[in-house]
Amino acid sequence: YFGDRPVAIVDVPDVRRYPIDIVHLDEQPFPKAMSWIRIVLQKSRNSGEIDKAICKATAALALRVYNKELESDGSVLCFLPGMEEIRQVDTLLKKRHSGRGDLVVRYLHSSVSSSDQAKVFLPGRKIILSTNLAETSVTIPDVKVVIDSGRERQFSLLDSTSDATTVVGSQLVTVNVSQASAKQRAGRAGRVSAGTCYRLYTQQDHEAFTEYTKPEILRMDLS
Repeated sequence: YFGDRPVAIVDVPDVRRYPIDIVHLDEQPFPKAMSWIRIVLQKSRNSGEIDKAICKATAALALRVYNKELESDGSVLCFLPGMEEIRQVDTLLKKRHSGRGDLVVRYLHSSVSSSDQAKVFLPGRKIILSTNLAETSVTIPDVKVVIDSGRERQFSLLDSTSDATTVVGSQLVTVNVSQASAKQRAGRAGRVSAGTCYRLYTQQDHEAFTEYTKPEILRMDLS
């Protein structure tokens, strides 16, 4: 496109102000009290109930972090596939919470009003339940812990052909994130202090993810 015209290339190194500890499901630093999560997720992955198990695991781990690792301020950012899972986790959090003080839970989703979304930026100790909206579009400065489910909803091209009819369109499906997305999610922590990212999948699972997310233009029915 640029032909013979000189084009400058700027290489920006991946240097963060604060370190981020990335803890996979199968690694030792994962909280011992949460060891049951590993068993539940591995069983559900084989049975196809992975997203339901992820809600249970996210709520339990978020509460532990909220009560034991956060001090007077700071956020726990939980990445979930969609609004259905956000509501499930919110219900579980409020049912199980018995820690100090009031439990503050905020939503980040395209269906949530702008005024409610803005509350995630208010200072104080809170749990933020979000889709991949918080992956790149929004930066919340006080996020200290990220809990990554490793799942997201995507529009995927549906192409079904039979003798009777041909159906072409797009459907919303829940899939594993790419390695690039997982890196972006981990990077939400460590903005104001050292941060931690708990991944609800193993290192082996992460290596099996696609390297990059397939561009949406290749996943949509453009007709």
